[in-house]
Amino acid sequence: GFQQATAQAAAWASRLGISETQVDRLLGRYGGAIDELADLIAEVPTATAALGGAPPYLEVEVLAAVRLEGAQTLADVLRRRTRIAFDSPDRGRQAAGRVAELIAPTLGWSDRRRELEVDGWLATIDRELALEGLPR
Repeated sequence: GFQQATAQAAAWASRLGISETQVDRLLGRYGGAIDELADLIAEVPTATAALGGAPPYLEVEVLAAVRLEGAQTLADVLRRRTRIAFDSPDRGRQAAGRVAELIAPTLGWSDRRRELEVDGWLATIDRELALEGLPR
């Protein structure tokens, strides 16, 4: 029941070094695959950090997008594998650079490719905002 779920969330929070609120969000998003997120955190302990520009996302979610879900582009991570593009008021503008830094090593990107991905994302947001008649 509820007490068991609360105890489980507390155990995960302790194991992963994150808050129970964050655990609840991850369980809601990843369900049983939280074990795989735990493995990523064991490998990259700093991945429990909040993703700058896109709270409440954690950096591990970005790593999971490429390592577990097969994302190949920045847009795929921001729009499909996570919901950063929809959940962040700036559609992921602030988070884009850090996300690209996190995924570049896994995807074998050069610095130039990383820059192109970020520039492309920012241009996409600007186009969308212009089409919607919103300020950039």
